[in-house]
Amino acid sequence: MNSKQVERYLLRYLESMNCTIEEKTSSSVLVKLSPEADKDLTGRSYYWSFVEKTGVKPEPMTMRFVFDPAAEARIGTVAAPGASGLPPMAVPAGFSPPAAAAGGATPAASPAPAPVGARPDIAPRAPAGGESPATASASSLPANPAAPAPDSILGRYFGVSLPPISRIPTDTVTFGSRRLNQIFQVVRQKGRFIRLFEDNGKPAAGAAPSSAHPWLCVNYRIDLISDMKREELHSLGLHLGTGELVEGFWEGVRKRKLTTRIPAGIHLLPAKYTLNKAASLLEAHLEKKLKGYDHQWAEDAKERLSEELARIDGFYEEALKGLSDEEKEEGSKHYTMRREEAEWQYAPRIVVSVVNSALLHLT
Repeated sequence: MNSKQVERYLLRYLESMNCTIEEKTSSSVLVKLSPEADKDLTGRSYYWSFVEKTGVKPEPMTMRFVFDPAAEARIGTVAAPGASGLPPMAVPAGFSPPAAAAGGATPAASPAPAPVGARPDIAPRAPAGGESPATASASSLPANPAAPAPDSILGRYFGVSLPPISRIPTDTVTFGSRRLNQIFQVVRQKGRFIRLFEDNGKPAAGAAPSSAHPWLCVNYRIDLISDMKREELHSLGLHLGTGELVEGFWEGVRKRKLTTRIPAGIHLLPAKYTLNKAASLLEAHLEKKLKGYDHQWAEDAKERLSEELARIDGFYEEALKGLSDEEKEEGSKHYTMRREEAEWQYAPRIVVSVVNSALLHLT
C-alpha cells in the first residue's frame, strides 16, 4: 500500500467510527476520536472503566495521523515549539516577562494615580447596584488568556489540578507501521459481520417503495495443506427468502452503493430462513464442492509422508542400538517427537475458515 491508499483506508475507518476530522492536509489528518475509536486505539482501559463507573462525560483524545512523513517534515506542522518537544510553560497572571531588547528590563507596573482631591482614608463609594469600582472595572477588562481551563475529571473527584497539555499525540500511519497494523486488527474484529442496505438514491415523488431482498453473504477461505499449501477464496450468497444460492456473490454486488442506514423509499422483504439455517446450507454446499475436487495432491502428500517416516524409522533404529537404558529412553522421546513433526508437515488436510460475512438488503 502506498501513502494514498493508506490515506483512503484511514479516512474510511475514521468516518465509519464517527470520528471528527478537525484538520486535513495532504500528508496528515488531525482528528478527535470518538469514544469507540479511543477505546480501540489508545489503550486507556483504566480511564474508560472510570468513566463508565462514575458516569461522567467522556473526553476522547485528539490525535494527528501522518501518512506521508517526508511531506509532513517539509511542511513542518508537527514540529514542537522547542527542541525538546515539551509544551510551553504557562505564564502566571500579572507576570511581566523581560524585554526582548538586549540589556533592557521591563519596569514593574506602578499603581494608577489617585484622583485629585481624593482622601486615602476614605474608600470610594460603590456605584448603584452594589458593585464595587474594582469589580466594575474588572468586568470591562478582557478575559485573562492565562486563566485555567475548566476543571477536569481528576480535579472534580480527587482535587488534582494539572496544567493543560497542548501537545497533540502524533503517529505515523504507513504500511507496516504499528498503528496501521492495530487498525487492521480492529477492523478485522469489528467487520467480521455487517449489515448493509443498497441505496439507489432519492426516490421520485409519489413513487412506490423499492423492495429490498435479504441475502446472506459469507466469504470463505479454503486451505489445502500438506508440505505444500494452496489457498482459495470463495464468496457464497444465499437468498433468505427463496433459498437461491449464488457463487462468486461478492464480486457481483461490490460495485453497488451500500450504506449502513436504511435509505428512504425502501421496503424490507421478510426472511424465510434464519441466519443459522442459511449458514448450514452454505457449509453443506461448500462441503459438497470440496468432495468433488481432484484430491491427487493428498495422495501424493501421503506417499511423501510414508517415505519420510520410513527414513526416520531407519535412522533411529540404527541410532538406538548399543545404547544404555537411559540413553534409549531419551532417544525414544526424540524419535516420537520427530515422527509427530513429520506427520504435521506432510499429512494432507483441508481447513475452512470464514473471513467475513454480511447481511445484505439488495433491491
